Amino acid sequence: MRQRSGCGCRTWRTCAIFLCLALAHGQGADAQADHYDRCAACHLADGSGVPGAFPPLAGHVQRFFSSAQGRKYLARLVVGGATGSVEIDGMRYAGAMPGVVADLTDAEVADLLNGLVRRFGSPAAATSALFVAGDVAGARRAGVLASDERATVRQRALAGPASPSPGAKFVADGRAQRDWMLQCGGCHGTDGQLSTPGMPVLRGRVARYLVEEGGRARLVRLPGVASASLTNARLAATLNWMLATFDGEHLAEDFDAFTGDEVALLRNRPPSEVDVSEASEHGTGSGDDNE
Repeated sequence: MRQRSGCGCRTWRTCAIFLCLALAHGQGADAQADHYDRCAACHLADGSGVPGAFPPLAGHVQRFFSSAQGRKYLARLVVGGATGSVEIDGMRYAGAMPGVVADLTDAEVADLLNGLVRRFGSPAAATSALFVAGDVAGARRAGVLASDERATVRQRALAGPASPSPGAKFVADGRAQRDWMLQCGGCHGTDGQLSTPGMPVLRGRVARYLVEEGGRARLVRLPGVASASLTNARLAATLNWMLATFDGEHLAEDFDAFTGDEVALLRNRPPSEVDVSEASEHGTGSGDDNE
């Protein structure tokens, strides 16, 4: 296949930039609501990009939605930017991409990334590949994708599994998410990353309970879980949502989901002192070992 080369004219590139900015300026409130206007300034409102200058989002960016590595790559691109060249569909794009979200909170950046999922992803991705503030915090810590690192990280992201994760169907459970927000989010944070004395950081960690002896029962028997004002079935759904959303990467392929019957059996048994003390030990630290 003959490789197409991008235009090397600096004046042309400058004109393209001003054209992109002018087009983005005219976008409606929907683009501004999730901050997509920041992307459209270069990649255009329809995500088609500018050949040789700004890579397309449409038809390309969705390749990264289906794997954890792909989502991390996208988050780092948006947050920190990147240097070096990349080839997309035979067209090479060289130069630096600046980070465009320094003035946004982690939650707002997550909204921007989820806007990309909604615009360019499949209906399934729009419910199972969502970003949360904790993903953005990790991207900020990782920093800019330098040219040598970018190629490696991008290749790894594209090689990620295309099949849904074992917990994908649970992430899409809107009622379980709402129950989490009302029953658990006050202490653990809406993204599972809030660290307070005696409260465990859940993001990137909570699924590890399932491989420990007695850990599965411990999750249900903890006082704050067992006493939640939810039916057994809804508590089971909330636990499954929590595991899949905050630590889906550590769920086994044969993940055995919680059921209402299992929760009914476990939550009526009082937690032992060991349950509480071990949970507290799991809660120490800031969660920075997620990456």
